[in-house]
Amino acid sequence: MAVQSENERNKALVDEYYKAGIRGHLTSFAAYVHPDFTVTAPNYLPWGGRHVGAAFFHDHLLPGATDVFDLARFSYDNVIAEDGHVVAVFNIGVTGTDAIVKIVNHRTLRDGKAISLWAAYFEPQAVLEKLAIKLTVDGGINEHAERTLKTIRIPGPGRPITIEPNAHQVVVTVAGRIVADTRAALTLREASCARRPRREGTVLGCPSGQALAAELRGLARPRSSAPMSATRTR
Repeated sequence: MAVQSENERNKALVDEYYKAGIRGHLTSFAAYVHPDFTVTAPNYLPWGGRHVGAAFFHDHLLPGATDVFDLARFSYDNVIAEDGHVVAVFNIGVTGTDAIVKIVNHRTLRDGKAISLWAAYFEPQAVLEKLAIKLTVDGGINEHAERTLKTIRIPGPGRPITIEPNAHQVVVTVAGRIVADTRAALTLREASCARRPRREGTVLGCPSGQALAAELRGLARPRSSAPMSATRTR
């Protein structure tokens, strides 16, 4: 019997990962992950970005995978293995929906252990809806994502909104630079929102779940990825 090639062994290892998920034993694959394992996913996902260390993968990513993905509806499009790399293109269901999404996973393996995973999602809208994430578009390019509630609250008789002059001077800074300084700011809030003392770094005095927005009259919000903060003075 011919000795199994490294490429075949790596393909079999990756295949075992998906089979473990189908059997409902996804967390058992943690034994095949290198301690310095790195996972990289799109930034618009809660687990997005680059994470170093096997602990994130087996403590945070694997246990919650089935909350989003239905591995019972898994199927391969293609699997390629070469020189320690395995690229799998597959389809998978979105839990609690009829949707199927396509994902590309690129794994690097060494000595029977996965040392990195890079993931890309094709048409991820169903996943975003499952996670209650709304992509925002800036200049025609999806640059970031923001979480949003599944239920949109519309102002009306049952949810009145008040717009009031802000009695304080409001200073807005971006990356430590003052971009707005005004005494003509407006404050928007739910009419039923109880007034609370203002805190440093906030414009509205309402709890964050009820606060709607605050805008500066005649001033456009700067288009910058730097943190923006607003403070008030007497």
